[in-house]
Amino acid sequence: MKKFLMIIAISAMITSCSKDENLMQDQSVVNTESNFQVLFETPIPYSELESRIDQLGISKSSVVVTHNFSLGGTPFRGFIPLRENSNEISFNETINKGISGLENETEIQTGKYASKSGGSVSRSKELYNVSEMMITNVTVDESKVSDVFSTSKVIRSEKRDIAGTEKESKQYSQKSGSSDSWIPDAYGYRIQESTSYTGKRYLLTAMIWATTDPFGDWSDNVTFEPDFNLNNSSNSSLGPGTYLDDSEYINGVPNVHYAASSLPRAYLDTRDTDANHIKTFTIGCADAAEIESFKQYKNYIVTDEGDADQDNAQVIFQRGQRWPSNVYNTWSVFNDDFYVGGVLIVDIDNVVPSERPFGSGWPISVPGTDTWYK
Repeated sequence: MKKFLMIIAISAMITSCSKDENLMQDQSVVNTESNFQVLFETPIPYSELESRIDQLGISKSSVVVTHNFSLGGTPFRGFIPLRENSNEISFNETINKGISGLENETEIQTGKYASKSGGSVSRSKELYNVSEMMITNVTVDESKVSDVFSTSKVIRSEKRDIAGTEKESKQYSQKSGSSDSWIPDAYGYRIQESTSYTGKRYLLTAMIWATTDPFGDWSDNVTFEPDFNLNNSSNSSLGPGTYLDDSEYINGVPNVHYAASSLPRAYLDTRDTDANHIKTFTIGCADAAEIESFKQYKNYIVTDEGDADQDNAQVIFQRGQRWPSNVYNTWSVFNDDFYVGGVLIVDIDNVVPSERPFGSGWPISVPGTDTWYK
């Protein structure tokens, strides 16, 4: 769950495209640590990716990569944070174990809305190719990143403080009257010890919409986040500590072992600016307009064991929007007020509602399994 009090200046460069397709860099931005999203025109093998990381001179631990696969006919995106000792063998093993967990231990029923889905993944070499990478908090020049990935789309995200900016006008993303069609009709979760990964734990969530075109009342840049939050508060009846490992990158992206999602344009969400006691484990949907009715969507996250064997949790659904609308990553999704040139683009009171399906507070006992219906 993100509460942004800042905006993001994003510039994109596609060397094979015309200048009209480039996002212009704000010249007023002070040089600082940046995040880069690299979209490969053709997915590349790990060995080639490793060579390019070496050319950039950055740490592997600043990189999260994405690969694509299909499970039972449903397309998924998988997320693998790299580590300094990562190599091609360990990379492939992480993918194999992650998908095995998704196949074997994570089926959730959502009542009348979806039947059990099965199917296996063909372990072809293409399964291990990287389709996208996120580089976080590095001081590498954008020109160098663009040179190293000269045939790819490179997008830079850079945070800027906007304190003191005045509200001048509102630009709503809602097309028509209020509607709760964006709220899933069924949602289930399972959080427990992993049988695929010794000494690790996982969270699976599943959701389904029973309304035709559930996000049709909002503009095409509408987004959706199903936040699953663990309670690390010292005021908790269970004391501080979380069931899943709550470590994270410096930019707030959870340092998961593996994650995967079947949501359209899925992204591993940041905890940036969340309260310290809220540990969010979220894979968001950057293109909710593509969500289909009567189709079950799954999110799957594997982490090391946390520092608590019991925990409590909350679930919050949030609707937001992308800015710029043609950029699909965690840094372009806004679920709170933010401004561009003094203009209020999103107003949470009118545009970005939230829903707590299991109730307020921390109503969920962890580990456990449960299902909610609208």
